[in-house]
Amino acid sequence: MRFILPLVVLILTPVTLQAQPSTGPWQIYDTSNGEWRSYAGDIGGKKYSPLEQIDASNFADLEVAWEWTSVDNFVSKTMPDGSEWWAPLDTIVDHLVEETPDLYRIGHPPNPTGFQATPLMVDGILYFNTPLSQGVAVDATTGDTLWVFNPKSYEEGTTTMTGTWRQRGVAYWTDGEDDERIFWGTGNGYLVCAEAKTGRPCADFGPDGSGMVDAMVGVPRANRGERDYLN
Repeated sequence: MRFILPLVVLILTPVTLQAQPSTGPWQIYDTSNGEWRSYAGDIGGKKYSPLEQIDASNFADLEVAWEWTSVDNFVSKTMPDGSEWWAPLDTIVDHLVEETPDLYRIGHPPNPTGFQATPLMVDGILYFNTPLSQGVAVDATTGDTLWVFNPKSYEEGTTTMTGTWRQRGVAYWTDGEDDERIFWGTGNGYLVCAEAKTGRPCADFGPDGSGMVDAMVGVPRANRGERDYLN
């Protein structure tokens, strides 16, 4: 038996190589100034900070500067007239279940305790998302909450696009000038864009300036409002 191997012919042509510029948009996301503008520190995922104030010799002397109470503990429900009713999360969930008994998978109602997001830090502000897919900006010095963007994912049922009530973080983007944005995905399949300084929805992102794009559109077998095998 003979095996006939295809003949591959390589034709070499002169190629002009140009050196990559030493500066570029990726520098916006490095950690040289001690900030943390990208997941894992920079777009290379190095997880390294050049800050030298904290090291092995003084780590044991660190003290808690502030504590932050999750905004997931007190949320709102959109009422038929378009108003927002604010109450503790458990109360909101109880009312949602009264309206739609099978809204959540058995044993998986909204759970604010599974916090896994790694905050980004830009210009002294921490950006992250919560287990209920809320985007948050917090003053890194004081711990004060600066803004909250609530996409209301808990009103649609148990999350299906991520681990149950888990979020890992957000993304920061800037044009290098005045336009700064925070992006994150929600557990119910939306991509959110909020202005980094104000938390307002990006007016040019999503229908009617909502700052939200439905990531389920065009995905086979992913029809919003229909039950899937996870939910």
